[in-house]
Amino acid sequence: LQNVGTHFSLSPPFADEEAEALRDEVTHCAENEQQRQDLNPCSHILRVQTCSSSACPPLSRSCPTNGENKEETPGFPQAAGQEKGQVHVGQVCSPRAVVCLPGVRAVPGGLLDLKSMIEKVTGKSALTNYGFYGCYCGWGGRGTPKDGTDWCCWVHDRCYGRLEEKGCHIRTQSYKYRFAQGLVTCEYGPLCQMQLCTCDWKLVYCLKRNLRSYNPHYQYFPNILCS
Repeated sequence: LQNVGTHFSLSPPFADEEAEALRDEVTHCAENEQQRQDLNPCSHILRVQTCSSSACPPLSRSCPTNGENKEETPGFPQAAGQEKGQVHVGQVCSPRAVVCLPGVRAVPGGLLDLKSMIEKVTGKSALTNYGFYGCYCGWGGRGTPKDGTDWCCWVHDRCYGRLEEKGCHIRTQSYKYRFAQGLVTCEYGPLCQMQLCTCDWKLVYCLKRNLRSYNPHYQYFPNILCS
C-alpha cells in the first residue's frame, strides 16, 4: 500500500499471493470460531446488515479444509456444497492495479457507490446479477460458496466483518473513489474510510475476474439450499 498524493494505490497480486490470501481467510475464520455467536446475516453487495464480531460461520460449514472434497475453480480452491453462489475467484478479494488519475471528479462512497462501482467495473447490474447470486452474494450468507464469484462475496463479508471488529461503522461510513479508463482509485483519507473502499474495490475486481465463469444457475439461488 502506498500513498500517492491524496490517493492510495495497491499493486496487483500474483497467483501465489492469491492462494496465500485464501489461506489467510480460512485461518482468520478458524481463529474466530471459538468466539462465534449465532451467525447473523452478513453485510454484502447491496445491503449492509452487519455481521457479529465473530464474522465466520463454523469452520466445518464455510471454511475449506484439507479433509473436505474440493473442486478447483480457476485460480481458487473451492469447497464443495456451500451457500450462496460464487464464481471463479483468483484471490477472492484481490484487485487489479489502481492508479491515480488527476482531474477526475471524486465519487461519494456508500452502498450506492458500491453498486455503481460494481456496474462500472463489471458491466453487470449489481442487483440483478449479484444481488441474489449463490450463497453469499446478497443478503445474508451461510454454507459453502458455490463458485469463484460466490467466493468473492464470501471474502467481502469477512472483510467487512474485520472492519467492524476494529470499530469501523460500515453501515454509515462513506468514502470517495475515482473511476477512469476502467480503473478504480480509492481516495486517501481516514483509515476506516480507506479500508472500506479497499474491501469494495477488491470485491469488484474479483467479480470482474470471474465474469467468464459466472453461472446463471446461481443467479437467483435459494438460500435454503446453502449448506
